[in-house]
Amino acid sequence: MQKLEKYYCGYASTLNSPNVLLVKYEDLHQNFLSATRAIFEFLDLAQSDTIIRHCYEKTHFRNVSGRGHIENRDSARRKGVCGDWGTYL
Repeated sequence: MQKLEKYYCGYASTLNSPNVLLVKYEDLHQNFLSATRAIFEFLDLAQSDTIIRHCYEKTHFRNVSGRGHIENRDSARRKGVCGDWGTYL
């Protein structure tokens, strides 16, 4: 719990900071295009939907792991299923 409290306090202390953008994995998973566009805009970097789609293709679970949403317990890239931890908790 102490570790969790430390993470939460760090998060809470930056909530209204203009130089901090909260990015959640779930947001990237559910709408990669708009979440990534927000990151590029926050960093004041030029971006286009073509560039962002290229990023998606290069980082998509299937392309990175070489497999679909299949469990491999020995891999750091387990399933690529958002929130699946809750099933086993």
